[in-house]
Amino acid sequence: MQHESKKHHYVPQSLLKYFSTDRTRNQIYVFDKTCGKAALKSIKKFAGLEHDFNKLETENGVWNFEHLFQEVDDRLAILLKLIHRARNLSVVTADDRRDWADMVAVQLLRTPIMRTTMTQIAVDLVDSLAESGLAKPEDFSLPTDNDSRRSMVKTFLDRNSLRIALEDKDFVLFEGAGSTSFFISDHPVVRQSTVPYGDSGLSSPGVGVYLPLGPDLVLAMLCKSVKINLNARPIEELELPQESAQRLIALREGLRTGLPVRWSDNSVACFNALQIAGSSRFLYGSQNAFDAVRAKLEAHPELRHVKSHVQIGSMGSAPPPANRMPDGQWLVLFGQSNHYMLSIQNWQAKQCEGETRDLDVLNRALADAPFKEMQHYVDKQQCQMKRNVRVEILTNSAPVRFRIRYADPAMDTLDAAINR
Repeated sequence: MQHESKKHHYVPQSLLKYFSTDRTRNQIYVFDKTCGKAALKSIKKFAGLEHDFNKLETENGVWNFEHLFQEVDDRLAILLKLIHRARNLSVVTADDRRDWADMVAVQLLRTPIMRTTMTQIAVDLVDSLAESGLAKPEDFSLPTDNDSRRSMVKTFLDRNSLRIALEDKDFVLFEGAGSTSFFISDHPVVRQSTVPYGDSGLSSPGVGVYLPLGPDLVLAMLCKSVKINLNARPIEELELPQESAQRLIALREGLRTGLPVRWSDNSVACFNALQIAGSSRFLYGSQNAFDAVRAKLEAHPELRHVKSHVQIGSMGSAPPPANRMPDGQWLVLFGQSNHYMLSIQNWQAKQCEGETRDLDVLNRALADAPFKEMQHYVDKQQCQMKRNVRVEILTNSAPVRFRIRYADPAMDTLDAAINR
């Protein structure tokens, strides 16, 4: 008689085994953020899993949907073996790229934090409405854990748009310098924008998606704008600090050749910090070396148990500042294939008019017009935004004066009438 599975891995065993402590690949160090303790655990029995995690209550009884992940997990085991053996993305075929994108999409969906996010967003939204006096908490029926499971299954079965967004990115490998190891978490796929004005949406400009494959290897899927900018001008000719130039050259060559790009210990530590912040509760590693995690949790105790990556702001409040943006006035233009950040002066919000000395950036932006969106920032705070616009040049000598106008003549006429 065949017994129904009860221990459901939300991080595949084939992936965790590359972080194991022994040659048999059976054990791994598990760090619990809630208590700050680490212990050596069996991958099969204790790591990256939860009892009955993939069960759903339906009108016809309880459905165990663990089998939905079997095909993806089997394919992952094959591709992990291939990438660790070659350590070069040049061996990855078009079909492999599609499968990697699909597996990363699945890994984004199947973790505990994706279950709790749905409920937490609802709780935060109700609290925000109640604080504003617009509604009472008892007026709402909050989603249950079973609702979250049902939503995850639906998204899993209809994940094609996620796969396409990931497959469209440029793949690159990163490896550590050796003295600091990568670790993995209960939500191993992390996202970070390479630009200070970006967010973490899969299709957002500048966003990179990262999955640790082992203590010394990370697979990244980067926005195509990264490669475009690296090749826009020879890095060797730019007036950059030597360390920064070498880092950019290494990334450019890694994207070109498929060979791993070497990360410094500081870069590895920054990546591990993303794993700490993005995980729900558990971190996993090949060594009992979690002092940096304890220090991070000491400074940020709210990270001990994360229920959602989405924050609901107060009703009527301004968007939070973009803390990675530099001070001063900046204009961000989102073109047809890339996005551009210009330092500007003498901005007049009503006329949507200003000046810039960033002529190289401006000229590259004009070649990529019309623009899907413009954003104006003052000292990290977004102050103005318009969609579907063009740039009208008013003066030819530096500083160049320009005006932002709608690409649609009818909208442009309406905007001018409103200003009058």
